[in-house]
Amino acid sequence: MEIIQRTPQYIACLLFLLMNISQIADADSQPLPNTMVVITSDNASLQQIEDIRRLLIQSGRGFSLHNLYAIQSLEHNLSKGLPNNETQAKAAFQQHLHKFGEAHFKSELVNAYQGFILASKFQIHRYPAIIFNNNAVIYGVTDLSFALKLYQDWQHRQAEKYFLIDGNR
Repeated sequence: MEIIQRTPQYIACLLFLLMNISQIADADSQPLPNTMVVITSDNASLQQIEDIRRLLIQSGRGFSLHNLYAIQSLEHNLSKGLPNNETQAKAAFQQHLHKFGEAHFKSELVNAYQGFILASKFQIHRYPAIIFNNNAVIYGVTDLSFALKLYQDWQHRQAEKYFLIDGNR
């Protein structure tokens, strides 16, 4: 029998992977929200975005991610290389619109402002904010699988309240 020695870094990495896999597996065992909307900024480093997006989309649920800095990024990209002269800048912008298509530009513009619209609608003032089913918000959590688990645990506790009406339990 061969004994394989593992370094502390290897063990720590393995434990980290197992913890994240178990969070996503736990998410699979509980009912998923119908929608998950993430409002964030460039300052937040979100984790598990693609795993949670895939899980929700493949389950027929909705997922959207909105960066509040998307507007500045769009403005920066649109103004890049524009001349200082206003008439020339308008002409260059029209060429840009023609090149990428007006529909594409409108879509980019709507997407850029969508985060602000949702933040205003839900009266969100701290970020990141994760909105579940348009009725519950979790603030400050950057690991989306952990946020989903928190929401599911809260949903489970809410459901238990309805079943504990019988005093004999």
